[in-house]
Formats: sequence, C-alpha cells, structure tokens
Amino acid sequence: MTQHKLKEIVRNAEFVRLQCVHCGEWFKHSTNRELPANVGECGEKRLVAAQEPLLQEIVKPYAKPTVPSITSGPVPTIPIRELPHPYFYHGVCAVKPWEYQVTVALPCLDHAEETAVCVELLRAQTVKPFFVLVDTGSKPEELAKLEAMRAADVEVHRLALNGTRYTIDPIAIALDLCFSRADTPHVFTTHQDCFVRRRDFLEYLVREIEGHAVVGWQLSPRFHADWRQMFGHTATLFDMAAWDAMGATWTLRRAARDGEKKRDDPVHCEGCWPDTESAMNMTLLRCGAKTKLLGSEENYTRNKDEWIDHVRSLVCSSLYNPQHNAKARVWMVDAMREARERLAAWREPPPTPQGGPGTELKMLLRRMGIVSRGCKCDERARQMDEWGIDGCKKNAETIVDWLAEEAAKRHLPFVRAAGRLLVKRAVRNARRKQEAMTR
Repeated sequence: MTQHKLKEIVRNAEFVRLQCVHCGEWFKHSTNRELPANVGECGEKRLVAAQEPLLQEIVKPYAKPTVPSITSGPVPTIPIRELPHPYFYHGVCAVKPWEYQVTVALPCLDHAEETAVCVELLRAQTVKPFFVLVDTGSKPEELAKLEAMRAADVEVHRLALNGTRYTIDPIAIALDLCFSRADTPHVFTTHQDCFVRRRDFLEYLVREIEGHAVVGWQLSPRFHADWRQMFGHTATLFDMAAWDAMGATWTLRRAARDGEKKRDDPVHCEGCWPDTESAMNMTLLRCGAKTKLLGSEENYTRNKDEWIDHVRSLVCSSLYNPQHNAKARVWMVDAMREARERLAAWREPPPTPQGGPGTELKMLLRRMGIVSRGCKCDERARQMDEWGIDGCKKNAETIVDWLAEEAAKRHLPFVRAAGRLLVKRAVRNARRKQEAMTR
C-alpha cells in the first residue's frame, strides 16, 4: 500500500495537526521533535514503530473533532478555542450565518419589548432570516434585555461611542456594522417600531429584487428636492453583490461633504442632512443603480399598509421630541396588540397543503380530459410540489419536457409554447392559493 502523504492543517506552540491527503486520517505531531520518515501505510489504522524508541510516540492518530450543533438556547461566540481549525471560527450554530438568504439589519435603542415582537414576526417569515442587532446606547436594563435575545439566528452587538458629529450618526454606524457583518445574498433593513403584516413579506421582497440593486419603501418627505428618488431604511432589501460592486456605505462623512443640504435638525418635520440614508442614497444615484420603490411613508404618523405597520418615530422621538413621543406611545399600544395577534395566528400549525404547482398542473390537465394512468404523472406532480413555486420556475423546461414525453406516449399533439403557458398558469394558481393562506 502507499504511504500516508501528510498535509499540515494547523500549528501552535506545542504540536502540529496533520491530515493524510489520500485517506483523510488525522495525526498529531509534537513540534519539538522531528517527524519520522514512515508513519504507517495509507488506509491502515496503525503506526509503524520508528527505529528510535523516542520517536515511537511522536505521531499519534488524531480523530476529527465532533463539532456540536446548536439550534436554540445560548450560543458561544467565536473563537471557540476548544475546537481546531477551521471550526473555532465557523462556530457551532446548526445553520451558519452565511447559509441564510437574508440578513436583517436592526439598529436598536431601548424598546426591547417592541424589538422582540419585531424579531419574532420576521422569524416567522416564509423566508427565514439571520438577525444582526446593534445597540446604539440603550439604558443598562434595556441593553440587558436586548442581549438576552442572542440565539443561533440572532447576534447582538453594542456601540459604545464617546460622541458623534451628527445626531443620526449612531444609526448609520450601526448599519455599516450590520452590512459589514452580513454574509448573505440580501440584507433587509428595518426599525424596532416597524412590524410586518404578512408572513410572506421577505419572500415578496426577494422576488421583487431580481434584477435590481435595491427595492423597498421610499424615504419620507425631506426638504431637499431629490428625496423622491431615495430609499428609507424602514423596509428595504439590498442585493449585496450590487452593494459591493458600487462600493456603497452608510458613512455620513461622505454625505456631509454636500454643504448645500447641510442641516442637523432632526426635530424638523422635513428631516436633516446628512440623514441616516444620505450616503447610501448618494451612492445609488451616482452609480445609476436599478432600483424599485414598493411603498411610501409620511413623517410623524403611524404608517400602515398591506405589508407593514410602522409607528413613526417612536424610538428617536424619545430623545428629541417628547410631544410626538407621547402620541407614538399610544399608537404603539394598538400596533403591539395587533402584532401579537398576527404572531399567534402565524404560530398555529399551518393547514395541510392541498396543492402546489404539481397539483395545480394535474387539475389543469384533468380539465382537458388528461388523467394519470400507468404513467409517471403522479410522481412528477409530487416532485413539482416539493420544488415549490421558485423551484418549478427554475425547472420549467424540465417540466415541459415531461409534458412532451407523455404527449408522445399518448400520441397527442404537443406544442412547447403551449406547454410553457400551462406550467406558468399552474405556478400562478399555486402562488395565489399560497398568498391567500398567509394573509
């Protein structure tokens, strides 16, 4: 048999961990001794003793570690020194932060109770996100509650700033941290006082962002003329590949260079400059990014539409506008009641799915007099239901091939264009039923 070919994996002051590139067997080698020429035949679980007795125990088989997998409860932060490379930086969450489709970026200031409801509503979405919460200066008792929210899908970070030039700077700094931390295809920004109203909201945004850099809610009215082209961070989804390509940032240092707009007056009903989103929006406009506005808001009111319920601006007004904050607290009581009712309904076991694209296609074919008989139709319908709406859209041509194959077996005429239309209609019908169930 061939000899082990060892590759160094990790080294510290005491030993080196090596692995055979042929069979994957692990070895542990003391760094203060010379590696013997022969450490055993590849594929065998024994060591060949070296000639010198002192070298007999130098190289020992080293088992690949069993890495714990955490799905709930407290999560140890990295580096986890008890684990070898690369596990001590990968962490022990069952689903890694980079294995989600969306990261939620959520700056926080006090209001831990509202934040918890906001997170739970997003956690119940059909597209499950990863959360990055960044505290911007909460009271100690509120910070403790926010930090207690740490979980396998929630990180909580804290800014401890000595001072900022602009009133809104801490939020922009927090968002920059969130976007730097994110390692998912998309990032969703929102507020602590904004509650989603439909369970498929993130799914809807992911669908809408295809071909765009940003989709979401328009910036509320501002004193500068170009606000109508700009996005707020109330409920906005960002494509991170486009973000990186533009070299975008939230850093207000960039936006502050536009002296014509400068006004640091957050109490004013038409906002200030630089504002939280100023640098981000300037980058989008400068790069000519393809974007899509999906909704709009007004300042200093409760904004409620099909998708979101935003008690604007409960959090920030607690610092600089006590008159509005008193009104916002009243609105928040009702918003929290409704949000908890939605959450309770969403947590109920969903009804047994009665369909999917495959089931819908079978129904369409049945209306045309084509039924399953000794064929693969039922099996393929189940496959389509497992794929779901997005999977069937990706595999549309495969499904059309199945239709063509079955038509040939039954000696029926077949036109591919008609087959595509049939598949699209089945997918559309399945989506309508799914949306009706989640409302």
